[in-house]
Amino acid sequence: MYNDSMKRVSLIWNIHQPFRVRKYQVFDVGTSTEYFLSQDSAESETTIANRFSKEVYKPLFEKLLALSEKDGMRFGLACSGTVLDIVESESSDALHLLKNLSKTGAFELLATSHHNTPAFLYSETEFNRQVKMHRRKVQKLFNKHMDVFFVSGSPLTRELAIWADKQGYRGVVGAVHEKLYEDMSPHDIYLSEGSRTIPFAPIVPLSRITQKSYTDYLALLTDYVLKDRSEKEIPVIVLDVQDLFTRTGSLQETHNALGVFFDELKKNGIEFVTPSERLAQRNESLPVFSIPPQYHEVTFFEWNKNSMQREALAELYSLEESIKKARNALLIESWRRLQALDNFFAMDIQSYETQGLIPYYLHESPYDAFIAYMNVLKDLEERATALLEDQTLESPVTKIPIRIQETA
Repeated sequence: MYNDSMKRVSLIWNIHQPFRVRKYQVFDVGTSTEYFLSQDSAESETTIANRFSKEVYKPLFEKLLALSEKDGMRFGLACSGTVLDIVESESSDALHLLKNLSKTGAFELLATSHHNTPAFLYSETEFNRQVKMHRRKVQKLFNKHMDVFFVSGSPLTRELAIWADKQGYRGVVGAVHEKLYEDMSPHDIYLSEGSRTIPFAPIVPLSRITQKSYTDYLALLTDYVLKDRSEKEIPVIVLDVQDLFTRTGSLQETHNALGVFFDELKKNGIEFVTPSERLAQRNESLPVFSIPPQYHEVTFFEWNKNSMQREALAELYSLEESIKKARNALLIESWRRLQALDNFFAMDIQSYETQGLIPYYLHESPYDAFIAYMNVLKDLEERATALLEDQTLESPVTKIPIRIQETA
């Protein structure tokens, strides 16, 4: 059990690797199904996965294993289905490390959507399919059951809390909109109005830790965790591995900074708990927090706050019926990979203005990202229409990198 006099923190490692839309031009529409980077590209997802396996995952996971065995540290582990697909097909070393982590019992695997999408806000049917895909993948690779649902990228809504309750999850971890943090603490847990049986823990928003660039993040995070607070206040903090190792400096600098981070927290007696353990640390009666119904329809986030992002999202999900009716597994998988929130973050004008070009984005501007994305959607639409009308395709969808788990 836990020492009630100690400060605690719940740290979630979020591991996600999207398939990024390449510079797909209008001249490619109707002639090319290479929507994403070729596996032969130096920047392809498979190349990055192999490099990350050697330079990021291996030393990071070895360190986390050592911390769990020597110091009893416990963590949450949220792996999207796409990164699991990639490591299963292309990086046996990374997969072996993930399996070792899951066997320790010190790392709790969290349920999420397979492609890290906002599908719940646009198509609950598609969302349910992606959650099922992720669950099957985790069961296949790790033989693990997941009790906590991790809302990645998109917001925790009242409707999603009700959904998670019906699905039998024991708790939900996710972000709410910044405005809602004015009336709630990111260090407490709550029940959602409309679903009073499932607790949810809001994650600490990045803005509470730093208003600056990502380069000083770990030092500021250390200060944040060590702040004076009640022992009952246990912040839930998400560390995005891709952001951490592409935006904080060189890989070695980040590894060194992580070492300092953990050393400081150990020295100050900080105890690490899993998300399930965090959700179990509660009073007999939890406060009920009212997330306004459908508030996401009038409140915007970094991935849907401008007209380009909203137009792309609307067009993407408008294709769902025709894409699925075409019953082409490769077409459906391409459509699903396009749902990754990373594609819409790349269209965020403000992030380019304040942070400049983020290293793993492929386009010079959010406008270029939008144009390439809409060109891909146009090609998908034309191919779905041709398949439904039983037309002969000049350039059929014949291949896509990385294995496909299922279709509709």
